[in-house]
Amino acid sequence: MNYRFGAEQQAAKTMRRSAKLHRKGVTLTAGMRYVYGWGQFHKNLGLPHRGVRSLASRLTYDNSPINGVEGFGRLDTKFGVLVKGLIGGGLGGGSLNDEDWDLDFEGNVAYSNTLPDVDNNIH
Repeated sequence: MNYRFGAEQQAAKTMRRSAKLHRKGVTLTAGMRYVYGWGQFHKNLGLPHRGVRSLASRLTYDNSPINGVEGFGRLDTKFGVLVKGLIGGGLGGGSLNDEDWDLDFEGNVAYSNTLPDVDNNIH
């Protein structure tokens, strides 16, 4: 979705700026975008050669908010030269619930549950 707050008041100013830049042989287009997302993911893992019905591990990713921002621009000149650019980044986080059954470490561990933090950096 594109939001233009105060579009009625800004429309006349924007048109005048574009006309001035166009008269000088330069056209500039620029903008910015923000994205927010969240999610949850479950994955069941079975024992090798026995399938998912032999549940060995369950991974649950939860509370995973994602924030992303992107800026872009385009500059056209009267000489036919075009300069275009894009820059962006994002951050995230969340938690992982890693449950394991019937582990064979030093003796048999019937159940294990670890809760590490998750780094959801968008690369």
